[in-house]
Amino acid sequence: MKQSEKIIIPTDKYMLHENDAWERSLDFLLMENAYLKTRLSEAVDAVVDKTLLDEAEQYHTFFLKNDETFKNILSQVKMQKMLLNKMKLSTNDLNDLNFTKNQSAIRLEMENTEEEFQQLKRQFNHFIANA
Repeated sequence: MKQSEKIIIPTDKYMLHENDAWERSLDFLLMENAYLKTRLSEAVDAVVDKTLLDEAEQYHTFFLKNDETFKNILSQVKMQKMLLNKMKLSTNDLNDLNFTKNQSAIRLEMENTEEEFQQLKRQFNHFIANA
């Protein structure tokens, strides 16, 4: 392929694939978060140090907040997919400013959420390893 040639993917298909990928990622994050809560519960059963219990409680709070965040973003993604499907059926332009702004906002929120979750997982794994 020549450098000047470009692969052109229709905007609606790209956005639909992007939203599908976000849904899968959020489903995985919810499962991973549940797994971390289970690991935390098992660790707390073995801990007698008050300081470690306080830190464990903080992690539990983080995990509960993650559940809310993931579900909130998942709701936004599903709404965005619904709007995308409605726009495909109507004469509305997919380049609608509000729609593209929402898509960009969700994209940024997903990037930040995934990065923050990975950092939390690393910190939690360090906590468990040293508890």
